[in-house]
Amino acid sequence: MHHRIFLPAMKHLHLALFLAAWAALPGPAEQATQGTGADAVAAVIDAGNLAVRLTADGRVTGAAFGKPRLERALTAETILAGCRRDGATIMRKLADGTWTFQSRWVQPATPNACVLVERFSPTPNSVRWEVDIHGDGKPWTATLATVLRWPEPSSANLWMAWQDPINDNINKDKSDHV
Repeated sequence: MHHRIFLPAMKHLHLALFLAAWAALPGPAEQATQGTGADAVAAVIDAGNLAVRLTADGRVTGAAFGKPRLERALTAETILAGCRRDGATIMRKLADGTWTFQSRWVQPATPNACVLVERFSPTPNSVRWEVDIHGDGKPWTATLATVLRWPEPSSANLWMAWQDPINDNINKDKSDHV
């Protein structure tokens, strides 16, 4: 999904998503991988029937659902279009099991910059993924892409915060199913 964002000085954008485990998942299980280099697993969040693997820069590199665990080649990340990371990502584990990833992003050839903070928090049946963006300097815009790659997109349902899951059958033309 893509969002056009406005990054005013001293303001911020907050976005929250949930990665949830479902009892029955279609499709074959994949082999778990630890990855190498930039894709190496740096953290695992265990949330009941769901375990999510994260890299040191806050990208999701896989998930395991249910008991026993069924591995999925799920990947997810936040991208600011036209921008690049500037420096290392600061990774922290909080007392409640939440992992935070803080990185500075710049828009090349401009003075535009921001700080992106992603939080992955365990809940009893999901992982809450929160994104905060704090703009530096004068107001500017960039497209925020929350990229989720599911191994079998035709079998996936994605509920967006602006949807109405109760009236989804009534408003079929308005839903954003993936």
